Amino acid sequence: LFHSLVHIVVLLCETGRTNDMVEKYKYLLTFIPKVTKNEGSEAIDKVLLAVNNTSDLKLQESVYSITSQILTTMPDTERMLFNVNMKLCKTYLDKCDYGRVE
Repeated sequence: LFHSLVHIVVLLCETGRTNDMVEKYKYLLTFIPKVTKNEGSEAIDKVLLAVNNTSDLKLQESVYSITSQILTTMPDTERMLFNVNMKLCKTYLDKCDYGRVE
């Protein structure tokens, strides 16, 4: 189910169904404590990569915010949270939005 959800979220993102994508992504994140850290990290990476390939800045900010909020409530996710924040920082740098890089 977990791996299928990853693919569904990526496909929803690629087809522009952002509202459905966000809802499924929130559901996907509930499985993070139930899978290995590597599986969880890879799933988040795949989704963030798909989101970064869109031109929708609001969607990107929303997905990064949702990811950070949910990961901060889970135990032992510091490494994943660090990686998410680094990806967000790189996204801002790629868009030359230096004021938002923290």
